[in-house]
Amino acid sequence: MTSKAVALHLSLFIVVTAPLALAAFRPLSVAIYGVLALLALSFHIIDCKHNERPVKLHWYGLPLFLGLFFALSMLIPLPEMVLHSLSPQIADALAHIRHVLAPYAHVTVLPVLSVDPPETAMRVVQLIVAVCIFVVLSSRARHRSTQIQIFMWILGGGFLLFFVSVMHRILDMHAIWGEYGTNETLLFAPMINPNHLARCFALFSLLNLAGALHTSEKLLKFFHGLCAVLLGAAVFLTLSRGGILVFVAALFAVWLFNWSKAPKQSIALAALGCLAITIAIFAAGQSIFSELLTLQNDLHGHNKFELYPPAISVIKDYWAWGTSPGALRNVFFSHVDPFPGMPPILTAGYEIPYVENIILQTLTDHGVIKGAALLLSAVWVAWLICRRSFRSPIQRVLAIAIGFICVADLLDFSLETGAILWLSALILALLAATSFSAGKAIKIRPSPAFPLVLAFAVLFCSYLSINYNRPLYERTRHPEIALAKHPFDSYYALLLAQLSRFRNQPEKALEWATFATSLRPSYALAQIEVARAQWHFKRYDKALLAYQIAFTSDPNEGDHIMQEVAQLTPRQSLRLLVLPSIAAEYYARACEQLVREHRLKQALSCLTHVTRFADATTDNFERAAEIAIQVGDGRRALTFIKDKDGNAAALTARANALIYGEKNVLILSVGWLQHLNDPCYLLEWQFKTGLAVHEMSIAKQSLDALKQCSAEFIGPSGIEQMEAKFFYANNEPAKAFVIVKRIAEMYPKDQGLQEWLKRLEQSVLPSPEINDIDALR
Repeated sequence: MTSKAVALHLSLFIVVTAPLALAAFRPLSVAIYGVLALLALSFHIIDCKHNERPVKLHWYGLPLFLGLFFALSMLIPLPEMVLHSLSPQIADALAHIRHVLAPYAHVTVLPVLSVDPPETAMRVVQLIVAVCIFVVLSSRARHRSTQIQIFMWILGGGFLLFFVSVMHRILDMHAIWGEYGTNETLLFAPMINPNHLARCFALFSLLNLAGALHTSEKLLKFFHGLCAVLLGAAVFLTLSRGGILVFVAALFAVWLFNWSKAPKQSIALAALGCLAITIAIFAAGQSIFSELLTLQNDLHGHNKFELYPPAISVIKDYWAWGTSPGALRNVFFSHVDPFPGMPPILTAGYEIPYVENIILQTLTDHGVIKGAALLLSAVWVAWLICRRSFRSPIQRVLAIAIGFICVADLLDFSLETGAILWLSALILALLAATSFSAGKAIKIRPSPAFPLVLAFAVLFCSYLSINYNRPLYERTRHPEIALAKHPFDSYYALLLAQLSRFRNQPEKALEWATFATSLRPSYALAQIEVARAQWHFKRYDKALLAYQIAFTSDPNEGDHIMQEVAQLTPRQSLRLLVLPSIAAEYYARACEQLVREHRLKQALSCLTHVTRFADATTDNFERAAEIAIQVGDGRRALTFIKDKDGNAAALTARANALIYGEKNVLILSVGWLQHLNDPCYLLEWQFKTGLAVHEMSIAKQSLDALKQCSAEFIGPSGIEQMEAKFFYANNEPAKAFVIVKRIAEMYPKDQGLQEWLKRLEQSVLPSPEINDIDALR
């Protein structure tokens, strides 16, 4: 095999296998691909040197070249004075970090402009791979025979990607390769983000459409068309709303731009697109339509537009140099101030690795000046493509594929994954090879030093990325070293605060926790550490304020916070100071803490106050009625019940039972059922009460009616457990034993079932009936 063939096939191997390697987002996999890309470029340069040809850098790769140069500039170690003059904000932050770190960790703090050097280093390697792919393929793909080989790789890669994804579904694997991510969509593997997977399917589908147009062999046309259809249908099965909509728009554009110049081919392309959509609708039409309909009722707080204001704030603070690629996650939340009603997507429970908008992401990564230059270069290349790349159907499809990824990344930025970036580099290379004449590229004389320089960059950046991005369990052994390597990462500051508290060093714990909250004010766990330290120093007002900020930042931690504050003080007036606001939603949590402490009368008084709020819900009223029943005040419980259906019907029966007696109300409640839309709650009460007062006929009727209730209401094996209770109460313990034995075998880890089985086993005398399960049924 010649050196140029090795360069070609190594480059294509990277593009085809990257999606299978979890989209190439792990530092180790990116480093391996970096070495392979350097080998491909080296073989390409060797071939150019041997044939005395220059290495050509086509203008279509300008955004890749600029992006690589800008990202590398952020990793150049600078003298402290120079760093301070360029970015006082970063220099001051690094100086503060050195001040609070132990001396042995100082040396690992890199004096660079990047906010997170390891993440930026990984992006640099990704960009080096993209540049190598573009340089090699844009030169090699000028010949038709080479183009055929490229489309053959694309065909094989597309089928392999589809096969792997479908096999995950057929084998019912609940994680990618059995280890990563979760099974949440119809097709979810082999890329962790389903939105990115949809982009990958779509790009391979469009490339196979181009392959079908390129080849003249009927069999290859068929296979390219089949692959395009299957991958197009797979886009829909990822349930990525943006991916689906933009892909449909891309298919329409393919048809539209080919209609006037190649009507026969346009009809064939339209037929393939319609077939892909038909297959997807046939496979999972209801799921797809249900997901698309959520666009119009997208809940407030889960919309990606909520990310824009903090991102714009980041751009203002880092306008000159940017945060550097991959570093946004460490500064995004420092620009999010916690306040009541903060959208859930901005709370501490989320991680924001990027803004879901390619323009804002570019500006946050590179700053206003460099980002604008990068965006303008992309616009200029897009203008060149539109001007010179619509001369053939293949060029039109490739141009639309690039347009697809640009529009899609306005909805969900995906170029930070190696798989999408390298696919885009391949498409740009094909456009450059088919659109430019020989004189339309920058020509440089090949030098052995060029791949050596890139090799050094790859090795250095791979070292930074891999060494500083070890798995969490390894990094947390030395949190000070980890923080020195990721100086703006609030998680490591929190670890150091917790470690200091365990070592009984409250001053250090407060210092680290305060530093963590300065990096991320909405970090609930860090605010809790601040509160604990402040309470230790008897600064109760500051402690309660920190607890309140934590509650506001992450309402999911609210119950935990209330329990912790309850251990510190029994005074309800102090506990209420922790609430983000005096609203029914939050006030009710303080009442629930009283319930957990078995202070039911105080809890009832608290819930009574909640029911007077303007925003009190039906759940608040029913909870107050529930506690009143537990206290034994049936008449007061009836004052809280505003409805007569569902759970309210059961509460009404329970409250009346306290006043008039269970048996009387049980008999009376049988006539209520015909007026209820949701009788399940009342039926459940009737069954339990029927057993308690030994009204077995009513219990049996309730049990039969409960079988019509949903499985979610009754729970797994719920009816069978009720039948067992009925048989036991009806003096038929042998039948109860058989049923419980069967359920216990289905759920061997359920301790309650196992203990119930033992009790029944002791109460049942040996009987041949026990082994005759069919008879007992």
